Formats: sequence, C-alpha cells, structure tokens
Amino acid sequence: MMQRVELLLPGLVTPSQNVTDREHWAKKKKRLADYQWAVKSAELMARRAGAKSWPQPGDHVDVTIISHRKRLLDAGNLVGGCKQLVDALVRLRLIKDDSTAHITEHYEQHQSKTPRTIVVMTWGGSEKEDDHVQGEQTGSDHQGSDAQGGY
Repeated sequence: MMQRVELLLPGLVTPSQNVTDREHWAKKKKRLADYQWAVKSAELMARRAGAKSWPQPGDHVDVTIISHRKRLLDAGNLVGGCKQLVDALVRLRLIKDDSTAHITEHYEQHQSKTPRTIVVMTWGGSEKEDDHVQGEQTGSDHQGSDAQGGY
C-alpha cells in the first residue's frame, strides 16, 4: 500500500547552490540546524493532523521537494540548494540515508508571493494501486493555493 506524508515548511526557501557554494562553513552548519528545527516542527504538525505512518529504516522513499519562491532558479541551483534540507531529513531519521539505494529525489518549483517549501515523502506499494489513499494520509491541508496551478 502506497503511503504518503507531507511536511509544510512555511517561510522556508532554500537558497541557490551558487549561494551555498560561497558560504562559510559556520553559516552552512547553522542553516542545517535551522532546517532540522523546521522539519521537526512540520513533522509534529503532521502527526497532530493525523499522519500515523512514517517511513521505516528499510523503506525506499520518494522525496519530492516543492519550492514556492518569488524568483525561480535553474534546475541545478535548485537541486544543489536543497542538499541541506535532504540532510536534515536524514539527521532526523525520517529517511535512512540520502543514497540512491534509499531515496529517489524529485524537485519542483513554483513562482509564488508566499514563500514556502513542501516535502512530500511516499513509500511502499505502487502509485497506481493506491492513488485514492494518498489524499487521506497527508500531513497538511493545502490544496493547490497558487495561481500557477501547482501546490
């Protein structure tokens, strides 16, 4: 059975890889800590909203990071800028590791006046057999709030 959980990170916008490549290590370390707090907070909110199932250590997890930002990035800078967010998921043990054996990553971005990031984790089963279940097990209540027609 396909399982799904969404983590809503309001106000969080990952920087471009161009920015992170030039940063001092201490600033990167602080950002990782900030991401861990944001993800942990979103996890608690998802649990309160009824998310009962979470990936287990042996599960292969599809992680989709959806970035709503004022200015769109090219694909490489989007992916590189999300590295610390994926690292935060690993450090909080929401996923076992960021190697391709344990995770498949997907990235989307939408232009929006309301900056936020949404992390969608799916695991187990196939999407075709359980499409109807996905909407029942989400950890947030957003329903395509942007004019772009996306999340």
